[in-house]
Amino acid sequence: MVDEEEESSAESGQLSDVDVKRVDESSTRITSENVRPITLTREFFSRYCYYPQFESAITGCFTRVRISEKDNDYRFARIEGLVTVSKYSVEGVPVDQGLELSQGGTKKVINMDFASNSPITQVPYHIIHNTNHVERV
Repeated sequence: MVDEEEESSAESGQLSDVDVKRVDESSTRITSENVRPITLTREFFSRYCYYPQFESAITGCFTRVRISEKDNDYRFARIEGLVTVSKYSVEGVPVDQGLELSQGGTKKVINMDFASNSPITQVPYHIIHNTNHVERV
């Protein structure tokens, strides 16, 4: 028999506490395989940045960002949220949101146009993994 609370959450399309399994992120081992599906690209940001709930959907995901003009000088960082910034363009889409990113204990705001469209590589993944291990994050 289904109780009224489960029935109403199913009808509304929302998940109840019974449906959602809480994950203790501190005990989850980060690997390139389990991070790849939640790594977002510049194209993704330009396509979905005006969708409702965009910030809540991307928070906790990862992105690969260019940190300098050198060839292949990218870092892999976790998205902590969005910050309002001066207008700029991402893939031809005007935006006024920047990504608040973290890597280890460091946080920084960058424009979405610095995000890569290429898949993550082992080098940037190892940088964040080693940084988190050294800083015990």
